[in-house]
Amino acid sequence: MTGERIAVFVCGVAFLVTMLVVVLVVPNPTPAQLWVFRIIVAVAAAGFAAFLPGALDVQVSTWVKAGGALGIFVIVFFFNPPELVVKRVKVHEGLLGNLYDHLQSEPTSDREFTFTLGEVNREELRRVYISPEKRGDTWAELFGQICDAYPCLACSPVASQITTSVRIELKSGPEGLREIGGPVKTYACK
Repeated sequence: MTGERIAVFVCGVAFLVTMLVVVLVVPNPTPAQLWVFRIIVAVAAAGFAAFLPGALDVQVSTWVKAGGALGIFVIVFFFNPPELVVKRVKVHEGLLGNLYDHLQSEPTSDREFTFTLGEVNREELRRVYISPEKRGDTWAELFGQICDAYPCLACSPVASQITTSVRIELKSGPEGLREIGGPVKTYACK
């Protein structure tokens, strides 16, 4: 085994070990971090592929054609399994109370994010309808969007400062709500 091949193998192992550590340390990577992770894994896979015997030709559309270890790099880089697993946090069409119950019953992966409802008018607040278009990369970002979008809600801290917790209250009490019906009394902001 030549020195060059040993160096490639050692780099491949180092990249893979680094990725395993990073996955444990950064459970919810940002989109920019995911890009870096993809590149590192593709380089590591190409390093291992340099040791595999045989030929491989890869063509992606009409603009990329590669063979051997570079072909493995192309396959790993353009196949994006994190995109299949990492999904943006989304409020499913429903009530703020349902979302509250969900977060209370299941641990969140967003670094101990907490969400509490104000004591005053708590039952009315639980029945505020939240549209399914609100979404974010983290729970904090999601609640920032909810707090910005619904004028009858008062969030503490304010939406632009939400990091790991938010307390939501009705800004003006039940008079800030209008009933929108349904089998359960449901409200929307006036």
